[in-house]
Amino acid sequence: MNQPNLDKHLERISQNESEISYSVEQDNSHGRKIKREVFVFDFTGNELKKWESVTNVIKVIRSGEREKKPDEEIVYYISNCRKNAKEFAQIIRGHWGIENGID
Repeated sequence: MNQPNLDKHLERISQNESEISYSVEQDNSHGRKIKREVFVFDFTGNELKKWESVTNVIKVIRSGEREKKPDEEIVYYISNCRKNAKEFAQIIRGHWGIENGID
C-alpha cells in the first residue's frame, strides 16, 4: 500500500456512504468459484487535495474458493470517469486480462 491516507479514506467512504451503483458476477472456471462484487461510491469528503480530480471510488470484493479453501480480497480503485458498476467491472476485468496475458 503506497498511499495509506488515501486507502483509509476510501475504506471510510465504503463503510459510511451508500453506493450509487452495484454489480455482481459469478465465475466458475479454472478450478475455482469466484464471486465479484463491484460497488461505486461518490468520492466524498475530499480533504485529500492531491486527489481533487477523483469523482468515484470503486470497491471490488472477490470471494470464493481457491484450491478448495475460502478466499476473499478487497481492492479499491479511484476514477475521474462517471461509469456504473457493470462498466467498471468490465474495464477492471479487461485490465486483468492484459496482465494475465503478458509472458
